[in-house]
Amino acid sequence: MANENLSKNAELAIKAQKQKQANAKSIEKAEVKSIVGQTKTVKIMEDTKHEWSMTMRHPGVPTASSILDDAVNRFNNPTPSTLVSDCIDQGIIVSPHITSIDFFNTHDGFYEVAGQLYSFLTQRM
Repeated sequence: MANENLSKNAELAIKAQKQKQANAKSIEKAEVKSIVGQTKTVKIMEDTKHEWSMTMRHPGVPTASSILDDAVNRFNNPTPSTLVSDCIDQGIIVSPHITSIDFFNTHDGFYEVAGQLYSFLTQRM
């Protein structure tokens, strides 16, 4: 009986080791280029007389996740002002140089910018 249990345990250990090796190979195949620092330029208010371009730089998944977590209210609804402000503070909007959401007192497209930022930050999440 003891030999049977020992043999069964050895089989299970070998099976677990093979699975671990297979998992290691699959994770290597799944690796993609880092998203940190990747940029994207979009047009805001496209095809209007108030059209302008915005370039964004990805901060990486941990920072993006934190920004997105903070950009919801207590009812779990999105808060565009927090999202845009945090992205400004974190330097995600590379161009034009925007220092506060007051920029949108003289430029159209605040909610469009919030949508573009959300889409950009969640592209690989």
